[in-house]
Amino acid sequence: VAFTLNLGKTKAHIEKQIKVTSNDASAAEVSLTIKGDYTPLYDTAPTTLSPTIALGGKSTNLFVTLARTDGKPLRIARIDGSKPWIKAKVDPSAKPDDTSAKILVDVESDGVPRRFNEYVQIYAGDTTNSPVSTVYVYSSFPFSNVSGGR
Repeated sequence: VAFTLNLGKTKAHIEKQIKVTSNDASAAEVSLTIKGDYTPLYDTAPTTLSPTIALGGKSTNLFVTLARTDGKPLRIARIDGSKPWIKAKVDPSAKPDDTSAKILVDVESDGVPRRFNEYVQIYAGDTTNSPVSTVYVYSSFPFSNVSGGR
C-alpha cells in the first residue's frame, strides 16, 4: 500500500486514516490508521517575532533558537531577511560543533510608518536550496502622533 503523508515543520502527534479498497467481497473496504509522533530535524523557537519599536526608536534586537534534533552539529550556511531592513546573524558565541544556536534578528526602522509582515529564512549546510526554518516577523513601525497618524 502506497500513500503520502505530508509533515509540517513543527512537532506533532499524527493520526491519519487510509481507506483501502479490494476485490474481496467480504471486506471491500478496509480502514487503516497510521499513528505516530513527528519530530522535525530542525526545531525553531519561537517561529514568529513581533518586535516593538518605540516612537523615535530606530531598531530592536530579538532572537530565536534553532536546534538540530538528531544531535549532529547545526552548521548554518546562510540567513536571509525578506527585506534589507531585516538583518539576522548567528550569535557570535556559537561554536562550530554546537547542535543549537541563537539567531539574532534586528529590525531597523527606515522612518516610514507602516505595518509589515515579513520573514527570515535560515539555511543549513546540508540543505542550501531550501530553508530549514522560516521565522515570521510582523509588527509596525510607529506612526507619529503629531502628523495625524495612529
